[in-house]
Amino acid sequence: MNILGIHGGVTLSQHDAAAAIISDGNLITVCEEERFARFKSARGMIPVRSIAAALKESNMTIKDIDILVHPGETYEDMPERIRRYMKHYFGHCPKVELINHQTAHMASAYFCSGFNESMVISYDGYGDRLSAAIGTGKNGVLNILETRPWNNSLGDYYETMTSFLGFERGEGEYKVMG
Repeated sequence: MNILGIHGGVTLSQHDAAAAIISDGNLITVCEEERFARFKSARGMIPVRSIAAALKESNMTIKDIDILVHPGETYEDMPERIRRYMKHYFGHCPKVELINHQTAHMASAYFCSGFNESMVISYDGYGDRLSAAIGTGKNGVLNILETRPWNNSLGDYYETMTSFLGFERGEGEYKVMG
């Protein structure tokens, strides 16, 4: 099975637009849009160049992709928006599956970790109306144990402190982290 995971640009202010391809459970490639657009974080950009590069790197076409996965399960119009973008830029859209934003963070950590069993935590700004999730991964299954609502965001607190230091909203966090 070939899975194309994408993020970015489909909703307001999404950042770090990128595309990744997993084939038969193996990560084949990951491409970040900022590397092609030459625009830090590629905020608000649809990862068109990343998707094209990921397909080329994987020796695939869009028709070789079985499922396209994107965060945004709480947005009712998300599947249709993605289908329209994909058909416009690539002439075809595979089956679209949405995943919760926090679950996507947790899955990328657990499934790439090499561990059969682990605790997985996602604390971030917010996405899909959540700011955090805690769970376990065991035998290839991710189980969400607890979540935190979007308005209890450690990421928003971090952004506020970064702003207090004089950086612009959404642009200074990675500098402070670095």
